[in-house]
Amino acid sequence: MSYNIQIKKSAEKDFKKIPIDDQSKIKDAILELEKDPRPSNCKKLKNRPEYRIRIGDYRVLYSINDESRELVISLLGHRRDIYK
Repeated sequence: MSYNIQIKKSAEKDFKKIPIDDQSKIKDAILELEKDPRPSNCKKLKNRPEYRIRIGDYRVLYSINDESRELVISLLGHRRDIYK
């Protein structure tokens, strides 16, 4: 079963600021989340209700709703800026 991926507008804006070659890597990683929302490289964040995956120097923060099979990407950006 696949999950429906939703991306918040703010995450879309952040995605457009990322260099093109990194955008393709991030896009591939996000599409993989459709099949497996909790891959081996994901981490449940301690102070937030979200999960995180790492793609090089970039991070994707997302929440999962297993009942409705939805995945919402809330933040996306460089590792130095994402947790601020």
